Amino acid sequence: MMIRANKREEVLTSTSMWMCTSCYNCIARCPRGLPITHIMHGLATYAKRLNLVPKEQPTAKFAQLMWDNLTKKGRTNELKLGLSLYFMNGIGEGIKKSLAMKDIGLGMMKTGRLSPMEFFGGHGVKDTSGLKKMLAKAQEIEEQHIAGYKG
Repeated sequence: MMIRANKREEVLTSTSMWMCTSCYNCIARCPRGLPITHIMHGLATYAKRLNLVPKEQPTAKFAQLMWDNLTKKGRTNELKLGLSLYFMNGIGEGIKKSLAMKDIGLGMMKTGRLSPMEFFGGHGVKDTSGLKKMLAKAQEIEEQHIAGYKG
């Protein structure tokens, strides 16, 4: 409704879109069938492009870490992502968190959820250069779209 009311700045500086966990519950339950999750991600991406991300936003940090992890090889390396999350607020906190989570990590290894391959970079898509080209093209299209909106 705020978008319809032309409250662009208020929408883009809101923390609401950064709280989305991508569970898709809102889409599944929306009586109008609105793609709310996609709207939230689109607004967050647009706000980020305009440098309107709130300074202390853990979900924004997580989203960036996840994106950086995923775009390296086209698949998520859970070990590297987990360690990035543990250490995102400093080495001391990271060491404490890693030690606190060691049993979960060992359990994941025992059940095959965390493979030894992850220690050596993990698996990736077959065509990483194609992935990089696709992402670069998507970014180019997005930048053209944003430039068109600003103009």
